[in-house]
Amino acid sequence: MAAELEGTGVIVVSIWPPGSRTEGILAEPETVANVDLDNWKPPLFTGRVVAALAAEDTHGEPGQAIVITDLAEELGISS
Repeated sequence: MAAELEGTGVIVVSIWPPGSRTEGILAEPETVANVDLDNWKPPLFTGRVVAALAAEDTHGEPGQAIVITDLAEELGISS
């Protein structure tokens, strides 16, 4: 998609969120057996990082894959 939109002013990036402690996961934690849910982030965390990315002038490089936890650290955002 980034290639198709090149030159239009639209920047396309791929967002890779961490495991999220959604209501569904918390209601049925056995669906993710052998996973430490304490290390998973609340869905709001990903939203805050995406909002911070959208507020930046560059919004990342076109076609870039962005790992949310890495970007959060770079922007000083904690969960």
